[in-house]
Amino acid sequence: MAEYGSLGEDQRKVGYVQNAATKFVRNLAAYTTNKNYVADKNAFTFSHDAYLNFDTSFTGKDQFQFRIRANNTYAFAARAADPAAALAYDGATVEWPNNSRTGIFIDKLFYRFPVGDYAVAAVGTRLAQEAILPTRGTYYTKDALLEFFNSSAGVFPSYTGTGVGVALGKLGAKGFGMDGVSFGIAYLANESDAVAPDASNTMTQGWFGADTRFRLPVQLAWQSKDKKWLASANYAFERGNNSMGQVGTQLALTPFMYASLNESNQFGFTLAYQWSKDFSITGAYGHASVNARYDNSVLGVKMADAGDSAVMNSWMVALNFKNVFLKGNSAGFAIGGVPSLVSNSSGWNKDGGMPTAIETWYQFQVTDNISITPGIFYISSTTNSDGIGGGDVWGGVIKTQFNF
Repeated sequence: MAEYGSLGEDQRKVGYVQNAATKFVRNLAAYTTNKNYVADKNAFTFSHDAYLNFDTSFTGKDQFQFRIRANNTYAFAARAADPAAALAYDGATVEWPNNSRTGIFIDKLFYRFPVGDYAVAAVGTRLAQEAILPTRGTYYTKDALLEFFNSSAGVFPSYTGTGVGVALGKLGAKGFGMDGVSFGIAYLANESDAVAPDASNTMTQGWFGADTRFRLPVQLAWQSKDKKWLASANYAFERGNNSMGQVGTQLALTPFMYASLNESNQFGFTLAYQWSKDFSITGAYGHASVNARYDNSVLGVKMADAGDSAVMNSWMVALNFKNVFLKGNSAGFAIGGVPSLVSNSSGWNKDGGMPTAIETWYQFQVTDNISITPGIFYISSTTNSDGIGGGDVWGGVIKTQFNF
């Protein structure tokens, strides 16, 4: 690097010189390390996630929700140094590795109300995307082990922000003159940006600032009259993050090394079929194009130009079974390819292949309010096209839920 720094601008632009410099920087950045300094990622852990919902209605048709939460779960994605290893119930956010939250915090705070016969609007400082869009687009349970499967291969990622949204039509009812059709759209800004109009005097933020991180999701959904078929088409424009990539490879999460550079267009489709009252199947496909907002240099090496783009894909198939062996017990199996980069025009490279994720679980319904779910999951190794990355990830969980 010292020799590279002594070269003139024209010399740096020579093909083999630039390639050698960018590969050197990539190798430094791709070094597999546990960013939270966990001594043994194979250790057993014992943790909790508890929350209380306070729901109020003023008219019988509206909803004011205030949820408080306490979570001391150590994010498995950070522990395994693999974003795809995020668990569906560990309280992880779109930012990875997950910042540890050991105290009580406000998890949801929003007001949702009807507008006419077919529309619902919502506004809140802690408004979840799922609270406004018509459907998750899947019959696969929320009791999935990996967030990848819970989010339909990243098509419907978890996102909570400060914003507003509206849904038109209602699944199973009339809307737009077509039975079972619904539509939703929302604007969700990063909570910390929404309350900071000028951070460090260098960025213009606030609710609608030029540098505000936000997500704008759009969904068109359809459900058949007999409720056996369910389909959704999803789109999101996102700046400052890449929520589809939060359940993928490290390159899918940050194609240009820094999340602040991301500006993404995310697309996804889901199709689910309720074969019988005890069996359903869901399929999903995701695609995203991420552009670099600014130039990016590391150690004096130009790694990305504004406008550079990266493309990622993902998919999944999930099976859900009810009343397995005993009435009330359920089981599931899912397999898919986690979001991974198939191309990257910047110097940050692409993934060497698409890692495969698999999970299976069985839920014992002990009582109406208590369930125990043992399960295992696997994610194949993640490497970039330089052949550098982490190994396979295995995990086993025993989750006990108390609902009251």
